[in-house]
Amino acid sequence: MFPHGFPAERNLSSSFSRLILLPNYDPPAGTLLCKILHFRTPEIPTELDVASLTNLAVLCDNYDRTGAVKP
Repeated sequence: MFPHGFPAERNLSSSFSRLILLPNYDPPAGTLLCKILHFRTPEIPTELDVASLTNLAVLCDNYDRTGAVKP
């Protein structure tokens, strides 16, 4: 998940879990993006309000996933 030497990678073991903060992460937008990436088509809404669409666009831009949501 992380490149070699990433700070969150240090001191990890299979019995130890670490909290990784995702700043500016909108959980509903993340859920929607996962549904898109995993082709869960019936669960993807056909309409979004402006705030939800904005949050999805910001998330896609932050994680370089804009190509996944092109029409």
